[in-house]
Amino acid sequence: ADERLSRIGCSIGLVRKESPEHVKQKQDNIASEKSRLSKIMVSPGNDIDSVLQNKKEAPLSRKMSLLELLKRAGILYEDIMKIEGRQSGLSYYEKVGLEVDIKYSGYIKRELGRIEKFKDLEKIRIPEGFSYANISGLSNEIKEKLSELKPISLGQASRVSGVTPAAISILMVKLRFK
Repeated sequence: ADERLSRIGCSIGLVRKESPEHVKQKQDNIASEKSRLSKIMVSPGNDIDSVLQNKKEAPLSRKMSLLELLKRAGILYEDIMKIEGRQSGLSYYEKVGLEVDIKYSGYIKRELGRIEKFKDLEKIRIPEGFSYANISGLSNEIKEKLSELKPISLGQASRVSGVTPAAISILMVKLRFK
């Protein structure tokens, strides 16, 4: 939240002026540590396997970076520090931010892709008076709902309760090749 909202909060007087600089420093520290972890490679072996075993994680089967290792659900940043045998210079909030960034990066990337796809659906207009009745592959329930609600775009149609992604795909094909 601080990354997304500190500048806005500062501009309307809700957040101290130094807060955005503090947030920027936090982001820089996290980025620097991610870069560092991506460059340190660990190999299967007794030392690392004992840490993984204590965390009920599978032993390493191949060489990997500490960043990759931190993606595992049961591994925390503190565990990475134990493996390295060092203390972290990150604050508590930086550690949490680092873990969230790394563990959820795949999910976030997928969701950003879905957002882009959703924006594209908003651009595909459904002509006024469009008939859903003769479209094969749509259930009668979906045909009735769309006929009644008369969405103006595929984006709107996709938000209608009961309209499936498969139905949206069928509509997209019909609208593009009409």
